[in-house]
Amino acid sequence: MRARKKLAAAGYARGFATTLVVGDRPEDRAQANIVRATLARAGVLARVSTVPIALLYEDHYEVPGAGAGMGIATWCADWPGLAGRGALQPLVDGRVLRPLGNTDYSGLNEGGLDRAMDAASVAADRPAAAADWQAADARAEGLWAVVPLAHLRRESPLGERVRGFVPHPFFIFGDLTAVWLQPS
Repeated sequence: MRARKKLAAAGYARGFATTLVVGDRPEDRAQANIVRATLARAGVLARVSTVPIALLYEDHYEVPGAGAGMGIATWCADWPGLAGRGALQPLVDGRVLRPLGNTDYSGLNEGGLDRAMDAASVAADRPAAAADWQAADARAEGLWAVVPLAHLRRESPLGERVRGFVPHPFFIFGDLTAVWLQPS
């Protein structure tokens, strides 16, 4: 099993125990149970700690000393078009670590990854930027500090004449400020 080999290589041949801190909503608890069962197959004993959703980030994920060994965070870019700067960089940029208010929830501080994201941020064109962000993302996943569980997609019921609509998970129904209809 790949996960057991990775754990053994990291010095955890017998696995380890940790706390998985999640919100108190039904979907949070359901996700936690799936993650806990999956981790158990690799030898990781995850005790689930459920906290009020309103306190999850502020009191647990964003505070390195709070003892949240693992968590399930929902994350999306703040604004369409930022590529990895809005989605990946806040989660893994070690230069922004501080005692309170972190978005680098794992506490990852890896200079090579920071430099890879810097290069992607200043790429000369979109194809180069996309390739650089993909490489930075692969590096981040290889460090196992953040692991994407799901990339949510929403279907849009918009008609074929609708133009200017930007679907985005941050806005419930997307960004409606630039929507227009193409004349028929």
